[in-house]
Amino acid sequence: MRMTKTLIRRRGFINRLKTQFFIFQNGDSELYSIRQKELKRMSSGSSIIRSGRTAPVKALTVIIAVVAVATIIIGGILATSSPVSGGIAPKNIRGYVKDNIGNPLEGANVTVNITRGPITYTMYDDTNATGFYSVTFTPSEWEEGDFINVTAKYDSNRKNESTVADLIPFQFVNITFGFVIPEFSGPALVGALLGVIIIFAVFRRQNSSE
Repeated sequence: MRMTKTLIRRRGFINRLKTQFFIFQNGDSELYSIRQKELKRMSSGSSIIRSGRTAPVKALTVIIAVVAVATIIIGGILATSSPVSGGIAPKNIRGYVKDNIGNPLEGANVTVNITRGPITYTMYDDTNATGFYSVTFTPSEWEEGDFINVTAKYDSNRKNESTVADLIPFQFVNITFGFVIPEFSGPALVGALLGVIIIFAVFRRQNSSE
């Protein structure tokens, strides 16, 4: 800064000498006044240049500060007032379908609905040999507090259970029918076949004796 001022002073001194020499050569006061105005204009221009060097830096600093404060304020408002739509992860709905004494129902058709207001998402599955079913919804298809309805259909029988979605990525919904499945396997099946054969033999003997 000091060096700049020194250079300006030297330039001013040189310009004054030039002016004096100009007047000495021409002897014209009018030209002298014109020359003085030019020198003043040049001096003011150089001062503007000196003062304007730091102005863009200050303006840029102010703009950055304003943008930073605005970003913090807007981010805080959005974080506190805008609810997040959708879950944080896929939602798995699983469970078992059984009769009233705990026998698994294999092959039951299971329909799972997740409802949020007028919107309903639906998935399907069939139970395996243990009566187990499992369906998975994407994060955009559920959120905490949604209504979950599970319907199981076995033969002509239908049963449903309902619950509310929590934040856990998986949720059990079991269904129990109000009847007992007759077991036709193993010893029970052999006994049933023997009973049918005996009844058929007795009935045939009675008919032949008559």
